[in-house]
Amino acid sequence: MASSASLSSQFHGAMLPHIVIFLLSIVAGSSGTTITVVNDCGFAVWPGISGNPDVNITGFKLPKGTSRAFQVPENWSGRIWGRTGCRFNKSGGWSCATGDCGTGEVECKGRNYTQPVTVAELNMTMGDDYYDVSLLSGFNLPMTIEAKGTEDSCPVTGCATVLNKRCPDDLKLWRGEVQPDITRRGGANRVASGCSATPNRPNLYK
Repeated sequence: MASSASLSSQFHGAMLPHIVIFLLSIVAGSSGTTITVVNDCGFAVWPGISGNPDVNITGFKLPKGTSRAFQVPENWSGRIWGRTGCRFNKSGGWSCATGDCGTGEVECKGRNYTQPVTVAELNMTMGDDYYDVSLLSGFNLPMTIEAKGTEDSCPVTGCATVLNKRCPDDLKLWRGEVQPDITRRGGANRVASGCSATPNRPNLYK
């Protein structure tokens, strides 16, 4: 397992800590793509994975400064996101503060995330490969995607900025409690460390 320190110094320079997803095409004669998820944050995250066709790993713990690789088959499309604040409760149930997939386990088993969450969207179907980092479901972690091992020049994409620090009050999501002033303005009752993608002020981002 490679450390994120070596990977980020090679590919990122002084970029802010964030989640990095590397896509490495398999050589001719093999099938599929190797995806490496690097935790360049200063804390543990639990990546969640969903897609079609199914893969044999759908969730795992990634301590800070580490990476983990897995392979997806040909013609795979799917999503990867980072869950934070994950733990077992006293009754043995598993849950995460952000990005929870609702299975009660570390593995997401084909289920998707709970908003708000930053999502890597990957499509590697016949001749129509593309990838992006989406904030349509809100934001919980900085994330970028890099493609390696291809003949084409593929740009790095994503959001490496901690948007939570600039999230307007009426879009902030707290630890299961709505702050009184936010309640009056119609804020959402969700979790901490997230910024909702549904503004209560429609003109905010025009």
